[in-house]
Amino acid sequence: MTKQKILNQLNVLLDRRLKIDYYLPYLSKDWFIGFVEAEGGFYGKGNQIIFSISQHLSDWYLLAAIKEYLGVGKLIPNYRKDGRLGVEFGLAARETLKNVIVPLMSNQIWTFKKLNQFNIWIKEHFDLPPTENNLIITKEWLTGFVDGDGSFFIKISKSSKHKCGYNVRAVFDITQIDSEKNLLMNIGKTFFKNHYTFSKSGSAIHLVITDIEILRSYVEPFFNQNRLLTRKYLDYIIWQEVLRKIECKEHLTEISVSFIRELRDLQHLHRKQIHSTIMDQVFIIRPSWKTRLL
Repeated sequence: MTKQKILNQLNVLLDRRLKIDYYLPYLSKDWFIGFVEAEGGFYGKGNQIIFSISQHLSDWYLLAAIKEYLGVGKLIPNYRKDGRLGVEFGLAARETLKNVIVPLMSNQIWTFKKLNQFNIWIKEHFDLPPTENNLIITKEWLTGFVDGDGSFFIKISKSSKHKCGYNVRAVFDITQIDSEKNLLMNIGKTFFKNHYTFSKSGSAIHLVITDIEILRSYVEPFFNQNRLLTRKYLDYIIWQEVLRKIECKEHLTEISVSFIRELRDLQHLHRKQIHSTIMDQVFIIRPSWKTRLL
């Protein structure tokens, strides 16, 4: 596929993503719980209490769809710690939290860190007993979890073993803190037939798959059948194109490596792209941002 055809495909997808109705058919309880595991938080001090989900501002319509799915909450534009523009889905009404979020998340959280945070939260603010992990990992849960903490990227490294001078690999990665290794092992066993490796970076552990046959046989079919909803779906579309080139041995020439670099740059560009219709809605809530950003 040419670069222009890929751009056309991405632009069509970007237009579709600017409607709440695009997301609603894919939202489910399990996807939501998996996404909260990765991107949600339970916070509060004293009488202040909040449940929130944070994303890059380009995912505005996804969070708007979550708001409609739950029937509660509001969207709050913000500046993230890394300086990027973000959006937060927030819910602070105590009774709504007790009647909607607590029943939805109780006994459904897998990660130790998030489960501990949730149990402290419900004890302090609702005087409720701790919940346990009784969740069966479903396809929908994993899709939501990967929408938050997964990655589809292209790694290009110098190599004397390749005539073109470079080794090109398509990588699927799920990252968690060390304490969640058993969860990653469970995911690897259940969905990828134990065909994965672990790598470490500081206090984080990564489930990594780079083998082309495993990516083709397990990873790609899974995410073709289970739609990613965040901007990572754009990464996935480009990642798939690189997968095809590796599959056809096209990554072994300098010209092809140069083209793959362009595709990787497209990932970075589209991952950060914020459409004007999103900014129009942001300026309604944050009118002072007009002078700041325009």
